[in-house]
Amino acid sequence: MKSHLIACFIFVAGATAANADELPRFERKIQPAPAKPPATTPENDDTECRDRWVREHAGEEMPVGYCEQNLEGDLMAPVIGIIFLSPFYVPALAVGDQYGRDFKFRSYPYDNNTGYASSKGKQWLFEAGGGYQWVSHDLKATRGFLSATTDTRLGLDLGYMRYDEHADDENHSLAFLDIVPTFAFARTERWDWRFGLGYQAIQGQNHHDRVKLTYKIRRYFQIPLHLDLDFGVSLASGKPIFELAPGIAYHWNRFALKAGYRRINISDVVLEGPELSLAIWF
Repeated sequence: MKSHLIACFIFVAGATAANADELPRFERKIQPAPAKPPATTPENDDTECRDRWVREHAGEEMPVGYCEQNLEGDLMAPVIGIIFLSPFYVPALAVGDQYGRDFKFRSYPYDNNTGYASSKGKQWLFEAGGGYQWVSHDLKATRGFLSATTDTRLGLDLGYMRYDEHADDENHSLAFLDIVPTFAFARTERWDWRFGLGYQAIQGQNHHDRVKLTYKIRRYFQIPLHLDLDFGVSLASGKPIFELAPGIAYHWNRFALKAGYRRINISDVVLEGPELSLAIWF
């Protein structure tokens, strides 16, 4: 099975192509756009709001800023509900997470039973490893990571990823350093849903500081396999950077070999390709 996965991803790697000088293009998108003069808003843009006021409050003078305040109020409630409540409450309800339950960890996933947790065991669990990604013949990436999980649901993800490119007799590099505290908002013996908010540093021709948000889903099966689906977004004064990384890992004692696919894009510049990684649990 492992040999088939490796052959499949190497084949996809050979078919993946990228334009030359992708890393300088990527970094240029990180820079904030030049400031633009504020656009003038025609007075008739809020005509509907003003007409409604006249119908409902005949003869009364409309307060200054009434239409702008109502527009914000109408939009904020559903946006907050969709973004902040559904992605967290629904998974916890679906997997049957009981927050009052005593939750511990095994020595490592699949050491003597399915999943990675038990009612008795350790208060923490670590995963450390590295990976290699094929982006194109002239652009490749290496990655190192350390993930800490505790029985208090708090955790910490540390990651370092470096892209190197050789194009037009020049060498370019772009490195990403992530320091992201996490919280497990939905967790059972076989499920681990996490949200993270932390710091990202990007080093290329210049240094860039950004805020990193992550949303991670992990599913442990009865056989020694687990499935990952990671989402991320990096924010600052420049354009947002989006990250998607699905993968499936096979466990053997304390080790896990994972075949996945990683895509990072900012605007129209995309760095993507298959990835192999090896992790050790302790």
